[in-house]
Amino acid sequence: MLKVWESLDSVCAERLTPSLLRMAQHLAGFGVLSLTAEIEAQLSTISCATVQRMLRKNRSRKTRLPRKGPERANQVTKGVPMGLRPWDMQQPGHFEVDLVHHSGETTAGEYLHSLQMVDVATGRQ
Repeated sequence: MLKVWESLDSVCAERLTPSLLRMAQHLAGFGVLSLTAEIEAQLSTISCATVQRMLRKNRSRKTRLPRKGPERANQVTKGVPMGLRPWDMQQPGHFEVDLVHHSGETTAGEYLHSLQMVDVATGRQ
């Protein structure tokens, strides 16, 4: 189950459970893991709660980037005027902004940021 979870980029149990058997069969086809009829039967009937318990044990072992609490993040953006706009806004000049930090599991070494701005009215970048 862990190989399937990692191949799906560590999704939550609610998203993992329905696709667990199908992805395990897919990975077995590539020789990444081996499946028996017994394991397939177990994967087809496993509950979401069981998957959550199994993931909880292994999530703590996986290294993650440090996260700052929402209070600290909100202090940075307090001076920036922003808000929600209707999706069908007709007036140009209102943007959806996406900032992504590309570094992998660590911030050491080389990395980059990408900033994408899309005008809500025109769809232009």
